[in-house]
Amino acid sequence: MLEIFSSNNIELLSGKIKENIFLKNPLSKSYIFIENTEYKNFLLQSFLEDEKIDVCFGLNFIKFSNFINFFKNELSFNESESFFLTQTDLQLLISKKIEKKLFLRDSDVFNNLRKYLIKDGIILKNRLFFLSETLAQNFLKRTIYIDIKNELEPWQQIIFDEIFINDDYFYPLK
Repeated sequence: MLEIFSSNNIELLSGKIKENIFLKNPLSKSYIFIENTEYKNFLLQSFLEDEKIDVCFGLNFIKFSNFINFFKNELSFNESESFFLTQTDLQLLISKKIEKKLFLRDSDVFNNLRKYLIKDGIILKNRLFFLSETLAQNFLKRTIYIDIKNELEPWQQIIFDEIFINDDYFYPLK
């Protein structure tokens, strides 16, 4: 049975993982998606310190940035219908879409973004790089947590929809 747990509180998440992986089905293959290695280290330490857990077997820690590759390798899908983006590919695509939108004057939605990214008629590439990197990370998280609660800004939603709906990149909407 597939069970998914998420939490902003690592201690609560650790407790849920212990309860559901080690105590209910200790021999099952489990995937734990983490932000970085600090989370992995904390969880492993927590498992090792728990007297009820004898063996940590079958745990697979996967960084969010590698989720797409994991998903692609573990599940079969028809590549001709849609395809996956790595974080780097997504970052470059977001950057290109933002650059195109900045100079189109058909929408006021991008006005604040123009003020942030353009100085003296020139795009500030460092800001664009870091913005597109952050958006790529956030967009990938949205594809992992389908029921994500945080809302996107209107301009972010436009970019997101263009990539995952109009351009037909894989996103598990349904």
